[in-house]
Amino acid sequence: MTLKHPKIEFENNRFPSSSFDLVDIQKVLTAKYENHSPFELHRIDFFTIVLYTAGNELHTIDFNNYPCKKGTVLLLRKGQLHKFSESTVEGVILVFTYDFLSSYFTKSEVENALLIFNEFLKQPAIQLTEQQLVSMQITIEQIQHEYLNMQDEQSPKIIRSLLQVIINTVYRVVPLKHSTETNKKYLSDFICFQGMIEADYNPTTKVNDYAQRLGIHPKTLNTITQRVVSKSAKTFIDEILINNIKRQLLNAPLSIKEIAYQCGFAETTNFNNYFKKRVGKTPLEFRKNKN
Repeated sequence: MTLKHPKIEFENNRFPSSSFDLVDIQKVLTAKYENHSPFELHRIDFFTIVLYTAGNELHTIDFNNYPCKKGTVLLLRKGQLHKFSESTVEGVILVFTYDFLSSYFTKSEVENALLIFNEFLKQPAIQLTEQQLVSMQITIEQIQHEYLNMQDEQSPKIIRSLLQVIINTVYRVVPLKHSTETNKKYLSDFICFQGMIEADYNPTTKVNDYAQRLGIHPKTLNTITQRVVSKSAKTFIDEILINNIKRQLLNAPLSIKEIAYQCGFAETTNFNNYFKKRVGKTPLEFRKNKN
């Protein structure tokens, strides 16, 4: 089996040393690529903000479709599968790497910025009012001017400040889900828990295992996920693992047995049962239907 949905690395042909880029959406949709099409699922290795200024489309992020129109902002994080639909739209795309954030943002600013790309905390698609759209377009035009016309040693710092304006605008339009002063004390542990599941090279479906690694009681872990995303820790683990399995089924040139092993299942039968119970299809059926 060949790689169906390739991983797209960050590449800036215009300014090779830059870890930030700004492109017109039409250039992305009309360009010819050797290893992928913007209209087929592909996995990105960078962060993306898409602002639509005209037209309509149905944009796919991982396994959900989001209607997009004038004033829609899409937020995609590193590792997600996505694709455009073959529609006539206008807008601008901002792309940048984690290195760009870590180089020009403080640690707390990086952590705050990454929250808007977390689909468990904020919807990937938000809708601006006409006034908010005009304001964001002005900010993006300032970024565009700095990026394309200045390019001196101060430019990355200015772009960073303007990007902060966009991030704060997103927070203003749609605050984090379930975000209250009471829940903020749980957010750090929640992010750590989520990162542990997503990056786990020895994944498990058991709450107790993650609680032990975090050094907390399983009940405390349940309290954290309930307060932050209104889900039990077990439900949260399953959602992330199922999403990861789906990505591997569509993206990895591995057999079902190999994926089962990588996802922490010693027996393929248990893997099949776990997936079918939550998705309604076997892993093989899911792979065939999506291909």
